[in-house]
Amino acid sequence: MDAGLFTDTVNRLVRRQPFQPFTIRLNDGSHFEVDRPHSLTSLDGLAVGFGPGNVPVWFDHDAVAKIVEDLASNSAAAGMEEE
Repeated sequence: MDAGLFTDTVNRLVRRQPFQPFTIRLNDGSHFEVDRPHSLTSLDGLAVGFGPGNVPVWFDHDAVAKIVEDLASNSAAAGMEEE
């Protein structure tokens, strides 16, 4: 995923009011669920999130396959899947 698109999308999603959880799916098949607005921060395509137990998870925009915004329907994806 493009660095600018990744950073803009993450910033938009963590600022939504009311906050709605979302998932970042990585190219290796793993995923990171963002369930609190301040559990993820991003700058220039690099992100750090805090998972269970506040364990930090680092990843960059190149590792992201897609961002799933609507966890209830699991149908809306922000950004593009890697082509």
